[in-house]
Amino acid sequence: RNFARQKDKKWPVLVCVDGAGSNFEGIGKGYQERRGSLPFVVASPCTFANTNQIEGDMLKKYQRYYAEPVIEEGKGKRIDWDEAGILAMLEDLKRDFDAEERVYVTGFSGGGQATYMMVFRHPDRVNGAAPSCGNFADFGFSQLKGNFGGDALNFPVHQITGEKDEHRDFTFGKKESPG
Repeated sequence: RNFARQKDKKWPVLVCVDGAGSNFEGIGKGYQERRGSLPFVVASPCTFANTNQIEGDMLKKYQRYYAEPVIEEGKGKRIDWDEAGILAMLEDLKRDFDAEERVYVTGFSGGGQATYMMVFRHPDRVNGAAPSCGNFADFGFSQLKGNFGGDALNFPVHQITGEKDEHRDFTFGKKESPG
């Protein structure tokens, strides 16, 4: 809202990743509507690590955005494909919309995979993260310990989990979780 390129003005960006329902436009529009007059850019990438199966009706959602060979490539190494796509999107936003270097990232449920990927693989690109009931899988993240330091790791992470969420115990460090 009220976006305009201005000399020396950089715009904050919220990257929001939908969960297993893969409603990428819906989550992006939801954040756009709820931001009110706050001046930031909302970006909702079409990702693959957020969902289990990409077939049937789910496949049709992805076919709106990608040709079949691209979908097959994305399904192969999902989190790596998402990483390359999100980083390319961030570069496009910097070039075309004067986006800030570091972004805010949130992901609902399966969208937590991309959120955590950004936190662990690219903390130098994150201003803050808020996974909402975010799924987590260690895609080699534990091997990254010590790769970043100083200001790269200086941002808040706020995990949001519902009180009645059946997987709530995972968030609080039980049952082999990131907690």
